Amino acid sequence: MLKKITYRVHNWKDYNRSLINRGNLTLWFSKDALKNWGPKPLNGGKRGHPFTYSNHYIELALTLRTLFRFPLRATQGFLEGLVSLLGLKLPVSHYSQLSRRGSQLDIQLKIKKKSKAITDLVIDSTGLKIYGEGE
Repeated sequence: MLKKITYRVHNWKDYNRSLINRGNLTLWFSKDALKNWGPKPLNGGKRGHPFTYSNHYIELALTLRTLFRFPLRATQGFLEGLVSLLGLKLPVSHYSQLSRRGSQLDIQLKIKKKSKAITDLVIDSTGLKIYGEGE
């Protein structure tokens, strides 16, 4: 039987900062991403025709859902809070629409192993990108 290794913290200031940074998240939205966010009218936007959200928006919402392990309803709530916090006047889709559209899209996520580096989420017109410190 192996003896459990114990670690002693010598630099409490850095240790405390690293624990705080675990919850630090930076979201970057480009202007192109905001243009591609909202509902786009089908058939010229005539009265009575349905609206649809862009594939970029659906991919963003489902990627955030996967990253944070949210259920669909919580994903809708997170996006509503995010839009409100940023002071943007963007519509947020219903969770059932995320489910329907998500089944039609082929979304591949490259999940990185957990690291202690700060993580940034960059959202631009090409979609969502996840970066660690220095990338």
